[in-house]
Amino acid sequence: MSDRFGTTSGRDFEATHDAEPYSLDPEGQASRRPQTPSREQPFGPGTRRRLVLGSLAVLAALGVVVYALVEALAWSPAPGRNGDMLGQDSGESYLQYQQRAAESLAGAPADEDVYALITFARPLEAAEAGVETEHLDRVNAMVVGMAAPYPLPEPVAGATRADVYTAQLGMIARQLSGIGDVPVPYQLTAVVARDDGETLRALAHAERVATVETLPPDAAWGWFGVSPVEVPGIDQMAVAVPPVRQPASAR
Repeated sequence: MSDRFGTTSGRDFEATHDAEPYSLDPEGQASRRPQTPSREQPFGPGTRRRLVLGSLAVLAALGVVVYALVEALAWSPAPGRNGDMLGQDSGESYLQYQQRAAESLAGAPADEDVYALITFARPLEAAEAGVETEHLDRVNAMVVGMAAPYPLPEPVAGATRADVYTAQLGMIARQLSGIGDVPVPYQLTAVVARDDGETLRALAHAERVATVETLPPDAAWGWFGVSPVEVPGIDQMAVAVPPVRQPASAR
């Protein structure tokens, strides 16, 4: 079955939870103009952070629009729930979220599929994420740092989920190639997936999985929001490779 991925309506993609979460409302669209550092300034941590946030924001806007246009031709969601959320709430500590996610997972029906936010213990490259998620019934989207989720198709015959992640990251790199000197994401930090409670509870014990949070079985795709989870000790900006800086004499 083809799922529809709604676009986002969050504010700036800041690495805090005082900002609004990224909504999956089908009519919204994330937008933030990338901030390009001055070529006269050294490439310090603050500059790298702004570059990553800006580039991910641009990609979120580009990716979801293209996908939404394609999916709209094939499927439209029936009126569903509004107000369901996955992810860390504003002002909620990681320990509080971890407990809340565990409670939701414990209540997920063993034999019925539910949507879940699977957050990794550290940013994973495509092959690593593929190993952890290959057996899942459906992976709807991937999360890269603090950006809005990127929609994903199902693997075609002969392909794997790692191939899908690699293709999506490749598309991100191509989109950024025409923007300028910005970091290119190469890892993902979470996925939004759908499977039964028994499978998701087993996945929660994986070493590379930090948390698994589930929604009620009647939650509808396109009618719930997703907010990223900040795992302690993990740099959300580590998902991107810094651009190669040219010497001043070569400019």
